Amino acid sequence: MSKFKSNISVDKLELTYLLTHEFTDFIDKYMESYNDRLDNTDKIIYECYNEFCLAIPNDTIYNDYRIELDILIRDYNEEQGLFYRRIGKLFYGSNHPLRQQLYIILDNQSLYNKDINFLYYIADSLNLQFLKISKLELAFDFNRSFIDRFYSILKDEDFTPIIFNKRYKDMDEEIGELLHVSTGTRNKLNKFKSFYLKSNSKCTDGLELKYYDKAKEIKDKNFEKQYIIDKLKFKNVFRLEIKTNHKKLKYTLDKLGLNDEDLYMRLEDKELLLKVYYLLLHRIIRIEYKKKVYSLLDFILE
Repeated sequence: MSKFKSNISVDKLELTYLLTHEFTDFIDKYMESYNDRLDNTDKIIYECYNEFCLAIPNDTIYNDYRIELDILIRDYNEEQGLFYRRIGKLFYGSNHPLRQQLYIILDNQSLYNKDINFLYYIADSLNLQFLKISKLELAFDFNRSFIDRFYSILKDEDFTPIIFNKRYKDMDEEIGELLHVSTGTRNKLNKFKSFYLKSNSKCTDGLELKYYDKAKEIKDKNFEKQYIIDKLKFKNVFRLEIKTNHKKLKYTLDKLGLNDEDLYMRLEDKELLLKVYYLLLHRIIRIEYKKKVYSLLDFILE
């Protein structure tokens, strides 16, 4: 059997900043240039700084309610020389005085190749004030599947799953939050198995857990995200992914004596990401065994 390997990563990130007057003044001037050149549909208008540019294609629809710009950073390789490549987008949705917020979303690949460090430089260059992490997905990847172990725990009367704070002691009680998904062949209908946990209650809404074969997904989508496997350096990738919103993340960070900005400044700190992940996972599902409560990972990874 191959050596056990695992890795935790930020797989999706949306950040919220205060929309300052300096930035809206810049946008007004920028859009004047944009509107003057709408007929040049083969052009892209840039506003460049030392290490990055903001760009908007001329065929982009712009109005008073939303503006969206690509974030491009300066890069170099021997084949292309000096060039700019996209790492994400910046947008805001309203000029209303009560909704003065701006959002940055990094592209998925940028979360795996250190581009995340540009966030701070970009925010400083644009005089943006960080407010919160509005959306976050944490991916815990393993080189071994544990789906069969997970189902064996569910079927074992010695274990009691606690899902979104509800104990499922009765073996015949329906678990409405748990969705089972499988695909396969005619000979083996359940060859590839996945599961999802999503709350049906408003009190625990905003937290989701998903287990699936990430390597298979990458292969099925023509290896568009091969960079994930290249980064992990193991071919078999089974992913246990948590999705959360700001409200649930804030509660979790409070438990650690931290706030959004602490995590924002340490997004590549694997130890901190693991602490956040374990607490979020504990709120979604935990296992009671012999009158003690454990993390799901304590059993499925043994």
